[in-house]
Amino acid sequence: MGARAGFGADGKAKGEMRRRTWVVAARGETQDESRHAILEVGTGGGTSRKVHREGTDARGCVEVSTAATGEAGRGDVENAPLVFINKVARHKPENIRHKEGYCPFCDRESLTNILRTSGDCIWLVNKYRTLEDTMQTVLVESANHTGDPSNYSTEENRHVFRFALSCWADMLRSGTYRSALMYKNYGPNSGGTLLHPHFQIVGLNHKDGYERVPRNAFDGVSVVREGGRSVTLSTHPIMGFVEVNVSVPVAGGD
Repeated sequence: MGARAGFGADGKAKGEMRRRTWVVAARGETQDESRHAILEVGTGGGTSRKVHREGTDARGCVEVSTAATGEAGRGDVENAPLVFINKVARHKPENIRHKEGYCPFCDRESLTNILRTSGDCIWLVNKYRTLEDTMQTVLVESANHTGDPSNYSTEENRHVFRFALSCWADMLRSGTYRSALMYKNYGPNSGGTLLHPHFQIVGLNHKDGYERVPRNAFDGVSVVREGGRSVTLSTHPIMGFVEVNVSVPVAGGD
């Protein structure tokens, strides 16, 4: 199988600044399609929003600038959104809507920058890194292109989740990233491009990915409570959709 890779720091947080330019949104094919987000700049008394277009960079991204305010100019770092690089995304393979499309996860011998494997599971660096200032990785769950928790055996499903949680913990413990996120795009309307079952595990170099997740997001209507484990239907879902919370006790000091 392909070459293995390790983690590396992507640079340190910058110091004080009076003004900072951020690329905050991708540019469309026409001027009308161009969209740009508003940067939220933290201040001592709350949050202010200041934004204006300054042109585009070599990747076709829209650049805006904002005056940094607050303690040591940290407001823009803490509250700026993640940057999506549309120019990279355009080259990603897609087979959710076009079933005949190429699947790199089925072509397992061609996979490179592999971090860890376990059975059919492969954790590797994402070839199409579309989020700026992050380390994006992908965890391929199965050799089965149409695999899914609904058709995995109990043993296979447990193996996938044990491996995924272990890889996520590796990234969290590495000390290289301020925070690390694990998530899964599922279904034709999720924004994902590949049907083959996979997770994404992303290390954020400078942002706290949990800073806007309120504690009550994990509260909800109880479905199961047993041995310190619980399943609830969220009464305060983060994205406004139906969310299921699964809580398990921390083991082994992790």
